[in-house]
Amino acid sequence: MYRLAFIPALLCILLLGCRDEPEQPEPPPQQPPSTERQPDDAERTRPNRMLEAAARQLDEGRKALPDRRQWKTLAKVMRTATVEALQRTSQDPQTHLSAGDHALSRGDTDRAIDRFRKATSLSPDCPDAWKSLAVALIAAERHAQAAEVCRRILELRPGDRTARFNLAVALSRKERFGEAERLYRELLLDHPDFTPAIYNLGSLLQSQRRLSEAASHWRDVIERKPHMPSAHTALAEVLTDLGNYEEAMAAYAQAAILEPDDPIGWANLAIAAEATGSLGRSVVAARRARQAAESTDAGDASMHATLGDLMLRLHRELEHPEFLADAVAFWRASLSQDPDQPELRNRVDVYGGITAEPADGAGR
Repeated sequence: MYRLAFIPALLCILLLGCRDEPEQPEPPPQQPPSTERQPDDAERTRPNRMLEAAARQLDEGRKALPDRRQWKTLAKVMRTATVEALQRTSQDPQTHLSAGDHALSRGDTDRAIDRFRKATSLSPDCPDAWKSLAVALIAAERHAQAAEVCRRILELRPGDRTARFNLAVALSRKERFGEAERLYRELLLDHPDFTPAIYNLGSLLQSQRRLSEAASHWRDVIERKPHMPSAHTALAEVLTDLGNYEEAMAAYAQAAILEPDDPIGWANLAIAAEATGSLGRSVVAARRARQAAESTDAGDASMHATLGDLMLRLHRELEHPEFLADAVAFWRASLSQDPDQPELRNRVDVYGGITAEPADGAGR
């Protein structure tokens, strides 16, 4: 059975690590769990705020002191105090951690790494600074360096759960799967309820085609985090590969219900439903995929082309002309995103002239 690739779910958590020990509530869809410290605006702009405050004070002093000599004396004292305060701030590790956090939140990994390295140089025995650096290095895909940083954290704090987790993440991204698996399993022996490690281990096993083991881990994740769409989708993929299409369809359906604005989820459900002979559900899911793609400007050329082929098959099986109209609408949507598809364009030319108006909700 053809299935749309669900790349965001598979190994998505391996892209980033986490920083602090406490596990937060369920992470957002397709995002790794993260408990990174979020600095407030005062921390992020501390030097600028100090300069602004000094400028305000100088302005107030100028107004209050009409004598120019008194004003010059006050200005000199204020400038000296401000420079000294800024120098002290530049040597404060917390200032660089805050700047690194801000840079990382904007996707500027190079600046984040630079700031976090400065924090570690100022406070080499601070695990939080090293953890921040490890997260930034993984985000920048500098996995070898991230692994070394994680080992440094474990020297400072042996057994640290976050460092062990992030080390496994870095090793996975370097395709050192055996070492990563060993670390995940050792971590789960010490922390059996640590869901991010269960999730990552499931992804790792699935990538190695150890499907029965992966299915067990995905069920474990779902039992702990039943509202995580990516876990249901990953389980559905594994079940499909194992030939268990009925359960796979149920898992895809749950993922689509949990994330109704994701067109890929509905498209996967449509394909799975057709494979089980549930043609009515396949039609409904395909149209929901189309609606979601239109309303969220999501979906891609491959998804629309696949759904068009699906609707053509349903038209042939059920002999409903509106399904053919839906097929042409899907193909046209695909061509609008990727015009360089000569075979698909020929298909539109062949079938477009014989279609009725598309059914409500499809292709409009």
